[in-house]
Amino acid sequence: MISVSAAIDQLIASAKTTDAIESLPVTQSHGRVLAEDITATIDVPPADNSAMDGYAFCYADALKNDFILPLSQRIPAGVAPQALTPSTIARIFTGAEIPSGADTVAMQENCTEQGGTVTIGGSVTAAANIRLKGQDIQSGQTILSAGTKLRAQEMGLLSSIGIKTLKVFKPLKIAIFSTGDELVEPGKDLQPGQIYNSNRATLTGLIESLGMSLVDLGTVPDSLEATEAVLQKAAVEGDIILSAGGVSVGDEDYVKSAVAKLGSID
Repeated sequence: MISVSAAIDQLIASAKTTDAIESLPVTQSHGRVLAEDITATIDVPPADNSAMDGYAFCYADALKNDFILPLSQRIPAGVAPQALTPSTIARIFTGAEIPSGADTVAMQENCTEQGGTVTIGGSVTAAANIRLKGQDIQSGQTILSAGTKLRAQEMGLLSSIGIKTLKVFKPLKIAIFSTGDELVEPGKDLQPGQIYNSNRATLTGLIESLGMSLVDLGTVPDSLEATEAVLQKAAVEGDIILSAGGVSVGDEDYVKSAVAKLGSID
């Protein structure tokens, strides 16, 4: 007898890795394992942009003009701005690119616009309310490494740098079967001596939670021939075989003897 941890170590040591790879859209990659390093080819944000709805201006110009400046342009998000005319101010919206010549954004709640002139109130400081180019991600930065399991947040991260498809490892095919004449599938009436098969549902959930593909071979009767047949089928259809039951030394336990006949037991 060995401990569970020692058994796990032996399983890992003897496991063969797979290098089968496929390309998938990012939107279909949830739960999959990344097969390549991902390097950003753009900065995020791609340019300095406004973190607020408000007004963009040059702080030094505002200081010289008592924080009262004429309005020169309007910059919604998604529009390339013109260079800011010196000693003027631009209406700007959240996410919009900061025009050259501006270095600060004042929140609209702290400003008053009247007759084409904007008065900047509050205690705004230089460089306030600007998200800098590359603040989140820099071009050339490796943002994810091969072997990363992709979750919703990684999918969003990949999309933020413009990646549409990526290479992932193909999921392992896990063949499962249960043994035991006493087993009945949920939904059927139990007869004397029978129990419901709970292992099948448990293994299904565990395998799917790992992002692997399930090959469900159902429940196998208690016979050596049936056990050999399902093992041979599982070996063809699956990369890994998980059996539930039939591994003791009783007269009706056939998995151990079937495996010994067809392969090896470690």
